[in-house]
This record gives sequence, C-alpha cells and structure tokens, in this order.
Amino acid sequence: MPRKLKQSIRVAIGITLSAAFLVSTQPLSSKASTLNPDPVVPTTVQNAGTVSVAPVHALEHGKRSNFIMGADVSELYALEQANKKFYGTNGLQENCLQILKNHGVNYIRIRLWNDPTNALGQPLGGGNNNLTADISIAKQAKALGMKVLLDFQYSDFWADPGKQNKPKAWANDHGTALQNDIYNFTYNTLRTMNEQGVLPNMVQIGNEINNGILWPDGESATAAAPLLQKAAAAVRAADPNVNNPNRKIKIVLHLAGDSSGSVGTFTSDLNTWTTGSTAVDFDVIGISYYPYYHGTMSQDANILDTLASKYHKPVIVAETSDGWTLAQGDKTINTFNQDLAYKAGYTPTPQGQAAEIRDVINNVANVPDNMGLGMFYWGADWLPGDSTGWTSGQGSSWENQALFNFSGHALPSMNVFKLVRTSTATPPSNFVAADPVTVSTSVGGTLTLPSTVEGQYSDGYYKETAVSSWNTSTADLSQPGVYTVYGTIGDNPKAASAIVTVKPDQPQNYVTNPGLESGSTGWTSSNPSVAAPATSGSITPHTGIGDIHYWSGSAFSNDTVY
Repeated sequence: MPRKLKQSIRVAIGITLSAAFLVSTQPLSSKASTLNPDPVVPTTVQNAGTVSVAPVHALEHGKRSNFIMGADVSELYALEQANKKFYGTNGLQENCLQILKNHGVNYIRIRLWNDPTNALGQPLGGGNNNLTADISIAKQAKALGMKVLLDFQYSDFWADPGKQNKPKAWANDHGTALQNDIYNFTYNTLRTMNEQGVLPNMVQIGNEINNGILWPDGESATAAAPLLQKAAAAVRAADPNVNNPNRKIKIVLHLAGDSSGSVGTFTSDLNTWTTGSTAVDFDVIGISYYPYYHGTMSQDANILDTLASKYHKPVIVAETSDGWTLAQGDKTINTFNQDLAYKAGYTPTPQGQAAEIRDVINNVANVPDNMGLGMFYWGADWLPGDSTGWTSGQGSSWENQALFNFSGHALPSMNVFKLVRTSTATPPSNFVAADPVTVSTSVGGTLTLPSTVEGQYSDGYYKETAVSSWNTSTADLSQPGVYTVYGTIGDNPKAASAIVTVKPDQPQNYVTNPGLESGSTGWTSSNPSVAAPATSGSITPHTGIGDIHYWSGSAFSNDTVY
C-alpha cells in the first residue's frame, strides 16, 4: 500500500548534481482518471437501489446448500472497539454478522497473528488480530450458526508472497526449535478455541505461502515443508473429531495467483507438498483471486478446474474483492482505483461489485464433480476510519471494496449471495455512460481521438464502446489551453467526452542557465565553499560540460525532500 515516507540522505563526500528543466509529456490518449484523484466523500454517503445478476445454475433450486458463501471479517473486533455501527437494508442498526447472514453469508474467515504489537506493547493495527479478538468474532459467528475459517499467518503482522516474517518470539529459533514453535502455537490456539466453544471448521496453515513461510528458514516450498507438516500435525492432534473424516477440521494450503493467470504459479509449490518426503497432510486448496491482479475470470476458472483435477482436492477462492466506488471514506489512499477497475473489467458501482462476486461464485460452483467448495469475500466489513486501518494510526485503504457503504449500511451488492440461487434471467446489458478520456497535442498540431472508449453497462461490466464521430469544434488548437470535446455513441452526440490539453509549441524554460553551461550565471550558493559550478574534465555531468560539485569534509544528514 502506498505510504508517504520521509527520505533521509547521508553523504560522506563527493556528490555531483546537474541542473535540468524537465517538461512532462502525456501519451496521446489516456484515461481521465489520471487527471482527478479519487475524492474524499462524507461518511454519511448512502447507496440505495438494487442489483441484478445472472443465475448460477449449479446452485439453483436449493442445490448444494452447503456451498460456502463466505466473508472475511477480520477487522470486526477492531471496528467494534472503535464504536463503528452497521445497518441492514431496513436502515436499522444490527450486528454485522447478522446482516451478512441475512444476505446469504454462511461462513466467516478470520486472520490470526501471533502477537500484533510492537516492542513497546502497542498494537500494530490491521485489526490487531490476536487470539482474544478472533475468539470474540468467532463467538458471534457460532451463535448465528455460521462456520469459521481460521487463517494462521504465523507472523506478528501481514504475511503474503512478499513477506513471511517470523513472529518476534521465534526470531532466534531455527530447525527443530522453529518446528516446535509452529506446532505448539497451532495446537494451543485450537485447544483454547475448542474450550471456548468456537473450534474452527477449517484452518489455513499459512497465508498466501507461494514463497514459503517463516523466512528465511522456510523460504521455499522444500524448506517450508517440514514446518507445514508440523502445523498440520498440530491441527490433527487438537481436533477432537480427527478420526471422523466428515467432522474433522479441514486443513487448507493457501496460495495467491499472479498477473499472468498461470496455473504454474500454484503447481510449482503444490507438486512439492503432495509428493515424497515433503508431502503435507491437507484437505483443501485455497487461492487468492483478485480480477485486477490475477488475470481474467476465465483464467481463474481454469486454475480452479486444473488444481482440483490434478491433486484430487477440493478448492476454494479464499480471497476476492472488487470496488463499489472510486471515492474515499477517509484520508488514506485506497488500493482500488480507476486503473484497477479497468483491469478487472467491472464498473466501480454496487452492480459491478455484485457482478464480480457472481462470476467468482460461478467459477467455483462449476468446478467438475462438485470439487469447488465456495468462496470468501475479503475485507467485507472494512469501514473507513483513522484507528482501524492497515497499520496503527492510518485509515482504511479498502473501504471502497467493502460490502457496506462508508456509514456502515449494507450495500445492495450484498444481495448477490442469494441472487445467484434465485435469479431467473441474465440482466440486460444496456449502455449507461462512457468514461472520459484525455488527449494532448501542441499548438498547431493534429488532434487524434480514440475510436473506442470504456463504456459502463447496466449489468456492471465495462465494454469497449465505439464512438462514431467526435465534434472537435470546441477545441482551439491555435492557442494553449484545456478543452472538452464530445463524441457520439448511438444517437447521443455527447455520450463520450475527451479532455484535450493543447500545449505550447515550444515550451518555455523559466530556469536561467539550466544546465550550468555558463558557469554560475543565474545561480547562487548559500555556501560557496562547498558548492560551486565547475567545468573540470574530472566532472561528468549527464549532459553538456557544466555541473555543480557539492561536497563536505565530514558526514552530514539532510532530511529535507526536494
């Protein structure tokens, strides 16, 4: 997630700087979202209305009643501690999990960190998912008759393919000691949850473990195998129903996809964990599939089908999501933006969000031989707020992908979990609007406009939409400026729009002597003894022969970002 970092530069001796004035150029055609950042909108925003989706025939008429309609609600305990409220479609305040259940959710997922605190014992954020928090959430779920998937991350904070950091308590442990750590933590956690009446129905032994776990010791599939074997053994030992194959805790190996949508992303590790001395005892294959990160929906279907067939294991989509708006509910920049919406192919609306969820459900439900168990929607409950973000002191970057709007009201997209069973027809796909584009040219230049634009359609999908003609009369190419021109789609002459920037023919450089080719003309130094123009042959500017040689006889620190 983007963070604003203060850069500190430490210099011992000899930095050479060249001055240049850079003129930014834009591609001829780009999406208009690059001009306007997502606005911050009031947290009282409401989203009334309905959504419609095509039926999932494999689930119609009560078929497969145990199909998992899941939601990751790992943030819930922290949200409740921050006094966040949730509201059903009737407008009345209700328990978050009750609202989800009313809309067809039957399973929840909760991540578990070992000790999500810093060296001073302060919470790290991100839901602060220690065992106390997770038991609180699980008790609510079990009281409602919902099942629970526990996501062991075996870290004090976020674990994913880019980081699998050891918990601080295990930092100096290796070999047998580290294997004992993971066994004992897994076993004791499950025994405690069983004593509290919230034994999970399913557990992940690691989160998105494409590159192993507990780095650096387990930083490969082979190196991770003995650790995963110990974790699996602990689950079996803690399961009071281990000898009943229909009632035991299901063990999930969870991996993430990549941008190529390749099955090989998964098989490279699963081949190791299903053969020989590195085989791991597990029941289910879980994948993360975000349509804006992990390839197309058809590639997701192929991955699920192939994994189930190749390894003879049922599959789940353990994580997926999509945005219902581009707006922000707090000051933290959101992960989901216009560019990701285009990659996913769904409009950033509740209807688009519902369509994405429906398509994932359809993929899983149609895995041959009923080997697709279901799916979990990630960040379902993640409302905005400065005390409930990814890390302590930050807001949420996920609230525009939650299943609630910014004030905690259930979005109409939440109905998708029931609609996939009850819908009777594919909704119509009617053109709604075209996203604006941006183009640029120079004074006296030629204006080239695209023949197609991104069209938003009533069923929630983006489609490339033809523009039959553009009316360029509103753009004056004889002088610099920013103009709006309109294009015709169907019989609407203003259905498409383009923001046209006309730049000066010869951009003026307002910096005097920008390349220092004329010595110190136009430049002054606050400390000439350490900074002076030079044209010595020993100096190597990027261009030309002039630059500034800037030095210090001793180390110094400069914390100012230029």
